[in-house]
Amino acid sequence: MKKFPILILISFFGFSAFAQDLQSAQNELNDLIKRRNELFQEWKRNENENNAFFGGKSKKDLQRIIETQQTIINIDNEIMTAIQKVEGQRSSAVIAKRDDLSERTLKFDQEQKRLQNLISQRNYKIRNQDEQLGDLEQRTKNLSYALFICVCLLVALSYFTVAWKK
Repeated sequence: MKKFPILILISFFGFSAFAQDLQSAQNELNDLIKRRNELFQEWKRNENENNAFFGGKSKKDLQRIIETQQTIINIDNEIMTAIQKVEGQRSSAVIAKRDDLSERTLKFDQEQKRLQNLISQRNYKIRNQDEQLGDLEQRTKNLSYALFICVCLLVALSYFTVAWKK
């Protein structure tokens, strides 16, 4: 029982640490997605620009488009890594919660068995006391009958003694 408060503290701080890690991973993922959207908008702008002499794309335009696409690809890779991190954090949190619930269930089952034993012991004691009470009631009846018979015999004996003296 001394370990129980310690386990509660560990599980509380453990879950809060998992929640913080999960939240930071989620924030990182959201930032990457936001950055990717900005880069995609930049790519669209670059794609629509035509700065060449005859209205086409210049070498610099194409170079900016390629650089933006490469950055988008790099961000996509970072997003995939962040997604894996978020999923790992979620899995860790779920596993920790499952383990905590399993432990709680085990403790609950043990406590339930202990209480059932106490109840069965109490019921056994109650049955024994009921039997003893029944025995005492039967003895009381028997003693009452015996007392009644003794009183009747004394009255009869007194009557015969008085009658014999006359």
